[in-house]
Amino acid sequence: MVEKPEHHALGEWVEVGRKLRSAPNGEILSLIGSVESYLEDKLDNETLPSSPDYREYFRGYAETILEAAWAELRKRNLKQLG
Repeated sequence: MVEKPEHHALGEWVEVGRKLRSAPNGEILSLIGSVESYLEDKLDNETLPSSPDYREYFRGYAETILEAAWAELRKRNLKQLG
């Protein structure tokens, strides 16, 4: 069984958060565009191990990163407004 993204080691998610907090807005927007493109165009066409769990794992991981990137941008915008 493939480990679900939400069960990843906490240290990995902390590192993703650190990288997002230190990245300029342009890099975060680029990441968002790349992840959205991957989810829309590439994931379903990618050759992955035969288990459907792998595709769900990669989709969940990508969606979690996308959600974190959007959350970081929203947080920055709120700080600028407030």
